[in-house]
Amino acid sequence: IIDYRPESILAKVDADRKSVSTYEQEFQGDVINLIPDQKAGDLAFTMGLVPKGQLWAPVDPVTFESTVVPGVHVIGDATDPATSGPMPKSGFVANSMGKVAAAAVVALLNDKTPPKPTYANSCYSLVSDTEGIYITGVYTFDEASRKTVAIKEASKASPDRSPLYARHAADWAASIWMDMLG
Repeated sequence: IIDYRPESILAKVDADRKSVSTYEQEFQGDVINLIPDQKAGDLAFTMGLVPKGQLWAPVDPVTFESTVVPGVHVIGDATDPATSGPMPKSGFVANSMGKVAAAAVVALLNDKTPPKPTYANSCYSLVSDTEGIYITGVYTFDEASRKTVAIKEASKASPDRSPLYARHAADWAASIWMDMLG
Protein backbone atom coordinates (compact mmCIF):
# COMPACT_ATOMS: atom_id res chain seq x y z
CA ILE A 1 0.00 0.00 0.00
CA ILE A 2 1.36 3.39 -0.97
CA ASP A 3 0.28 6.44 0.95
CA TYR A 4 1.30 9.60 -0.93
CA ARG A 5 1.38 12.76 1.19
CA PRO A 6 2.29 15.81 -0.90
CA GLU A 7 2.50 19.18 0.82
CA SER A 8 3.34 17.55 4.16
CA ILE A 9 6.09 19.25 6.15
CA LEU A 10 8.35 16.74 7.85
CA ALA A 11 8.86 17.45 11.54
CA LYS A 12 10.42 14.26 12.93
CA VAL A 13 11.81 10.86 11.94
CA ASP A 14 11.83 8.04 14.52
CA ALA A 15 13.64 4.96 13.19
CA ASP A 16 12.97 2.93 16.34
CA ARG A 17 9.22 3.42 15.96
CA LYS A 18 9.39 3.14 12.14
CA SER A 19 7.59 6.46 11.86
CA VAL A 20 7.72 9.95 10.44
CA SER A 21 5.73 12.87 11.73
CA THR A 22 4.44 16.06 10.24
CA TYR A 23 3.33 18.85 12.53
CA GLU A 24 -0.19 17.41 12.34
CA GLN A 25 0.14 13.64 12.20
CA GLU A 26 2.43 10.61 12.68
CA PHE A 27 2.78 7.93 9.98
CA GLN A 28 4.21 4.44 10.49
CA GLY A 29 5.47 1.98 7.94
CA ASP A 30 7.95 -0.80 7.30
CA VAL A 31 9.29 1.21 4.35
CA ILE A 32 9.08 5.00 4.31
CA ASN A 33 10.42 6.85 1.29
CA LEU A 34 10.91 10.54 1.99
CA ILE A 35 11.39 12.67 -1.10
CA PRO A 36 12.38 16.24 -0.27
CA ASP A 37 11.22 19.19 -2.33
CA GLN A 38 13.07 19.33 -5.61
CA LYS A 39 14.65 22.80 -5.77
CA ALA A 40 17.95 24.61 -5.69
CA GLY A 41 19.88 24.39 -2.44
CA ASP A 42 19.64 27.00 0.30
CA LEU A 43 22.90 28.66 -0.82
CA ALA A 44 21.38 29.54 -4.21
CA PHE A 45 18.42 31.19 -2.47
CA THR A 46 20.64 32.97 0.06
CA MET A 47 22.86 34.37 -2.72
CA GLY A 48 19.82 35.69 -4.60
CA LEU A 49 20.37 33.39 -7.59
CA VAL A 50 16.77 32.13 -7.58
CA PRO A 51 14.09 34.67 -8.52
CA LYS A 52 11.27 35.16 -6.01
CA GLY A 53 8.58 32.52 -6.40
CA GLN A 54 10.81 30.14 -8.39
CA LEU A 55 12.67 26.96 -7.43
CA TRP A 56 15.78 27.03 -9.61
CA ALA A 57 18.58 29.40 -10.66
CA PRO A 58 18.23 30.50 -14.30
CA VAL A 59 21.49 30.43 -16.27
CA ASP A 60 22.90 31.22 -19.69
CA PRO A 61 22.90 27.78 -21.39
CA VAL A 62 26.36 28.30 -22.94
CA THR A 63 28.29 29.66 -19.94
CA PHE A 64 26.17 28.74 -16.92
CA GLU A 65 26.45 32.34 -15.79
CA SER A 66 23.49 33.33 -13.65
CA THR A 67 20.97 35.48 -15.47
CA VAL A 68 20.11 37.05 -12.10
CA VAL A 69 23.56 37.71 -10.57
CA PRO A 70 26.17 38.53 -13.26
CA GLY A 71 29.62 37.01 -12.78
CA VAL A 72 28.33 34.00 -10.83
CA HIS A 73 28.24 30.64 -12.61
CA VAL A 74 25.82 27.98 -11.38
CA ILE A 75 26.01 24.25 -12.16
CA GLY A 76 24.30 21.05 -11.12
CA ASP A 77 21.05 20.60 -9.27
CA ALA A 78 20.59 24.34 -8.64
CA THR A 79 20.18 25.16 -12.34
CA ASP A 80 16.78 25.86 -13.84
CA PRO A 81 15.98 23.12 -16.39
CA ALA A 82 14.11 25.72 -18.45
CA THR A 83 17.42 27.50 -19.09
CA SER A 84 20.12 24.86 -18.54
CA GLY A 85 18.38 22.20 -20.61
CA PRO A 86 16.61 18.84 -20.31
CA MET A 87 19.50 17.11 -18.56
CA PRO A 88 18.83 14.97 -15.48
CA LYS A 89 19.82 16.19 -12.04
CA SER A 90 22.78 13.83 -11.64
CA GLY A 91 26.33 14.10 -10.35
CA PHE A 92 27.69 13.05 -13.73
CA VAL A 93 25.81 15.89 -15.46
CA ALA A 94 26.97 18.36 -12.79
CA ASN A 95 30.54 17.24 -13.49
CA SER A 96 29.98 17.82 -17.21
CA MET A 97 28.38 21.23 -16.52
CA GLY A 98 31.37 22.17 -14.37
CA LYS A 99 33.77 21.49 -17.23
CA VAL A 100 31.64 23.53 -19.62
CA ALA A 101 31.38 26.40 -17.12
CA ALA A 102 35.15 26.33 -16.50
CA ALA A 103 35.90 26.49 -20.23
CA ALA A 104 33.43 29.38 -20.57
CA VAL A 105 35.00 31.30 -17.66
CA VAL A 106 38.48 30.88 -19.16
CA ALA A 107 37.21 32.11 -22.55
CA LEU A 108 35.39 35.08 -21.01
CA LEU A 109 38.44 36.07 -18.94
CA ASN A 110 40.45 36.10 -22.17
CA ASP A 111 37.84 38.13 -24.09
CA LYS A 112 37.01 35.15 -26.30
CA THR A 113 33.73 33.53 -27.24
CA PRO A 114 32.95 30.51 -25.04
CA PRO A 115 33.00 27.21 -26.96
CA LYS A 116 29.76 25.50 -27.97
CA PRO A 117 28.95 23.18 -25.07
CA THR A 118 28.38 19.45 -25.22
CA TYR A 119 27.38 17.48 -22.13
CA ALA A 120 27.30 13.83 -21.22
CA ASN A 121 25.40 11.82 -18.67
CA SER A 122 26.05 8.25 -17.71
CA CYS A 123 24.38 6.48 -14.84
CA TYR A 124 24.69 2.90 -13.65
CA SER A 125 22.53 1.22 -11.02
CA LEU A 126 22.96 -2.16 -9.38
CA VAL A 127 19.69 -4.07 -9.40
CA SER A 128 21.02 -7.11 -7.52
CA ASP A 129 24.28 -8.23 -5.93
CA THR A 130 25.62 -9.18 -9.36
CA GLU A 131 23.61 -7.32 -12.02
CA GLY A 132 23.42 -3.73 -13.22
CA ILE A 133 21.62 -1.47 -15.69
CA TYR A 134 22.62 1.83 -17.28
CA ILE A 135 21.35 4.90 -19.07
CA THR A 136 23.37 7.44 -21.04
CA GLY A 137 22.60 10.81 -22.56
CA VAL A 138 24.45 13.32 -24.70
CA TYR A 139 23.34 16.93 -25.04
CA THR A 140 24.43 19.92 -27.08
CA PHE A 141 23.55 23.57 -27.55
CA ASP A 142 21.28 24.24 -30.54
CA GLU A 143 22.09 27.65 -32.02
CA ALA A 144 18.73 27.96 -33.81
CA SER A 145 16.57 27.53 -30.70
CA ARG A 146 19.21 28.89 -28.26
CA LYS A 147 18.51 25.85 -26.06
CA THR A 148 20.31 22.74 -24.89
CA VAL A 149 18.86 19.66 -26.58
CA ALA A 150 19.33 15.91 -26.28
CA ILE A 151 21.14 14.12 -29.10
CA LYS A 152 18.71 11.24 -29.32
CA GLU A 153 20.96 9.04 -31.47
CA ALA A 154 23.70 9.20 -28.81
CA SER A 155 21.45 8.44 -25.83
CA LYS A 156 20.41 4.95 -24.80
CA ALA A 157 19.52 2.62 -21.95
CA SER A 158 20.59 -0.93 -21.24
CA PRO A 159 18.37 -3.48 -22.95
CA ASP A 160 18.36 -5.69 -19.87
CA ARG A 161 20.10 -6.28 -16.54
CA SER A 162 23.50 -7.90 -16.75
CA PRO A 163 26.57 -8.91 -14.72
CA LEU A 164 28.64 -7.04 -17.33
CA TYR A 165 26.80 -3.78 -16.51
CA ALA A 166 27.49 -4.35 -12.81
CA ARG A 167 31.24 -4.52 -13.61
CA HIS A 168 30.89 -1.42 -15.77
CA ALA A 169 29.17 0.32 -12.83
CA ALA A 170 32.22 -0.25 -10.63
CA ASP A 171 34.53 1.12 -13.34
CA TRP A 172 32.21 4.08 -13.94
CA ALA A 173 32.11 4.92 -10.23
CA ALA A 174 35.90 4.72 -9.87
CA SER A 175 36.34 6.93 -12.94
CA ILE A 176 33.92 9.68 -11.93
CA TRP A 177 35.22 9.74 -8.34
CA MET A 178 38.79 10.03 -9.61
CA ASP A 179 37.77 12.81 -11.99
CA MET A 180 35.98 14.79 -9.27
CA LEU A 181 38.08 14.01 -6.21
CA GLY A 182 41.53 13.28 -7.69
